[in-house]
Amino acid sequence: MDAQPKHAAFGLEKSVDKRRVLLISFLLGIFLFVMVPLGARGADSETAPQRRSHGAVEARHLVDLRVDDHPHPITELRRLWQLSRVYHLIDESEDMITRGDLENALTTIRKALSMNSSIDDAHINLAIILLKLGRTEEALLEFTEAIHINPKARRLIRRLAHSGRIPCDRKFLTRLELAKENT
Repeated sequence: MDAQPKHAAFGLEKSVDKRRVLLISFLLGIFLFVMVPLGARGADSETAPQRRSHGAVEARHLVDLRVDDHPHPITELRRLWQLSRVYHLIDESEDMITRGDLENALTTIRKALSMNSSIDDAHINLAIILLKLGRTEEALLEFTEAIHINPKARRLIRRLAHSGRIPCDRKFLTRLELAKENT
């Protein structure tokens, strides 16, 4: 008989590795549950923050991590953690824009983009900040980049312009349409 560990004789060697992955997933889930609030961004009515009777918003922390069937679960957890940090920075920048703190919003959104430049929301927020700061050429480039990443962003930008949420004139929108056609 081989000198196998006792658990290997029963086919448990794979379950030990799976248990480690599940334990790591569980611990990271608890950490995210406590540390990272998933606000109303993209949430449906069940996961959206609930209003208390006195008007304050009750923060809910919801994390759904199912990476145990991923070929590289630890790498996937790391990617998800990084993505949650980026979206947290995007949310912070949106709050700063609302408060009119454009310089800090600019710094925050640039930090988010340095972490992950493939998120169209971040490019749109940066473009809005740049427009409000009067830097239209840079804003045009950022809107174009957002549309390059996600062609559906074109519709959102158009709606933001027509609703008055972004300060732009007809000339800017025409230039944006021309820039989009050239990409």
